[in-house]
Formats: sequence, structure tokens, C-alpha cells
Amino acid sequence: MNTKLLLILGAVLGVLLLALVLPHPAGTVKAPEATGTQVAAGRFALEQAGVRLLDESYTLFARPGGGYVLLSQGEIHVPGQTVKLSQETEYDRDYAPTSYNLAAETKDARQSIAARSDRSGFAMEARAGLVHQSNTIKDAHEIALLDNNVVSHYAVLLRALHAGALEKAFTAAVPQLLVGLPAKVEGPEKVQFRSGDAVLDGAATRVHIGDTTIVLVEREGRLVGLVNEAQATVGYDIAVLPEGLTLIKAEEAVQPEPKAGMESE
Repeated sequence: MNTKLLLILGAVLGVLLLALVLPHPAGTVKAPEATGTQVAAGRFALEQAGVRLLDESYTLFARPGGGYVLLSQGEIHVPGQTVKLSQETEYDRDYAPTSYNLAAETKDARQSIAARSDRSGFAMEARAGLVHQSNTIKDAHEIALLDNNVVSHYAVLLRALHAGALEKAFTAAVPQLLVGLPAKVEGPEKVQFRSGDAVLDGAATRVHIGDTTIVLVEREGRLVGLVNEAQATVGYDIAVLPEGLTLIKAEEAVQPEPKAGMESE
């Protein structure tokens, strides 16, 4: 499987728009309704070589009876048109995905993606016009939902890792590709990054999905950036880092200035 179709790699359209080119009356992508207590939120931008590819706003809610609901809306910026996205993902108490629905549309086409956890495994399906495809991930005990075009899934992944609810080796479900890919994480490790003129400290966790590596950058426990160095693709939370994010290489790290009255050795 060539995971270079993943959005984070910079191939923005991926499988999504291959289905959207099929003729089908467009509806309206509606925002899912909020539910529960808000526990996290963010607004991500994804860029490649300074060109904006995607915008996504998300909110994560804790449900009164346990578990979580992730709601987000986004736009993929394509020359000549915009693809609107709206998704809802439900998780259990341990951040394991139980159901997922994504609607995507242009001005004249629409596609829907759905997934759910059942006795057979993690079942996924894609519909566009009269075309329907499906697949099920079987015998996967550790699953993280990391679909194309949904940056906020990585925010939930980071929360699951923080909570110790997910092993460092797992299966990444990618419903738009109808596949499950072997994945593992390394870290976190200390890292520095720039946002405008500011140099900030944070932590980096490397997520290996198939033959792809994505660096998750966090600050104070919150996901603030995603980087794929091989494809020069960078995502950042505009609410926290309005001037973007650039990772600083370890050999270029800025050393703190010695306190007054102290001499460096």
C-alpha cells in the first residue's frame, strides 16, 4: 500500500476527490450537533511550501455516560474549487473509535464515508453516487482512526497516548482508503520550534504509518502542530500559533541564557 495518498503527506485530494468527480446531486454538508462537555478544541491549517491546503476546526466533547465525540468541519482548497468536509467520530472511554461519519462535497458532487466497530472488526464503507465500496479490518486489537483530510484525529491520538489507552504499536484505520495500516509511535522527546520570532519548547512524537512518518508537536499537553519533513507539509493550530510552526533541528537548538550572576562553564 502506497501511503503517500495520505493527506498529511501533501497529496491533498487522495482518494476523496476521485469519487467526487462522479456526477451526483450535491446536498449540504451540515455541522454535527454538539453534545456533552467540551474538553478540547482547535483550528488547524495545513500548508505545503507556504500554500494553504486545508483548514479544519474541531471540538472534542466528553459524553455524560462515558466516551467522547469529536466534531469537525473543514475545507480543502483546490485550484478552482473548494471541498467542504464535516465529520463526527465517536470513541469509547479509552479513545477507541466506535463509529465515524464523514461528508464531503463540492458544488456539484458529494461523497460519504462511514465506519463502525462491530463483532466482525472495524467495518468501513465509501459511497459516491451509485458507487459503494467496503472493507473490514479484522483481528486488530489496537485501532486508531486516522483518516485522510481529518487532522483532528491526531489530536485524539495524542490524548489516547497520554492516557496510556493505546499501545505504541497499533493499526491505523484509514476509511477513505478502506484499509488498516501498521503503525507505531516513538517518543515523546523534547523539541524546539519557531512561530514567528518566538522560539518555543515542546515535545515531539513520531508516528510511523506504513512507510510514512508524521511528527506530532505538542506544547503543554496540547497538539499544536504536525510535520511531514519528507513532503514539506506542516499543520499548525492557528488558535495557538497564528504565525505558523517551524521545527528547529537538534543541532540548531537555542540554548537558554545563563541566569544573572552565574557564569557558564
